[in-house]
Amino acid sequence: MDKFAKRYLVWQAICKCDLKSSVFVYSGTINQNVYVEECLQKRLLPMLRPHKASVLFWPDLATCHYGKLTMEWYKENGVNIVPKNANPPNCPEIRPIKKYWAIMKRKLLLTKESVKNKKDFQRKWIQMSSEVTQSDVQHLMERVNSKLRLFAYTSTK
Repeated sequence: MDKFAKRYLVWQAICKCDLKSSVFVYSGTINQNVYVEECLQKRLLPMLRPHKASVLFWPDLATCHYGKLTMEWYKENGVNIVPKNANPPNCPEIRPIKKYWAIMKRKLLLTKESVKNKKDFQRKWIQMSSEVTQSDVQHLMERVNSKLRLFAYTSTK
């Protein structure tokens, strides 16, 4: 038996229109190559395709999210992102995805079930994710642009 529980990194994108990307579960550190191939190419891009209008993607400040390879991918695929200099550090209260993670963690903890392996964890995540309603996601995404503008305004003072 392991001394410490296995930890998994989860990547999933959400949109206010209630689209959710497929989930990517990884045990390890994600580098730019893994991020571009598994998260952006296989999961984000298919989620963005149905949108007629431009979409703003708001990654967190993980190194792989703003690396050279990643920035080239965003540009080549026409993905608008929150620029790194406008992306507030240590402000989870204004990032919709952080609130989504909090909801998901709470749901997973409430199951009080142990996870046997990565596949089991992914299955549970998908099940819990399907319980987050369109209204929940829309509420999380409210005023994203105004929050970013407010942060940019207050950080330049």
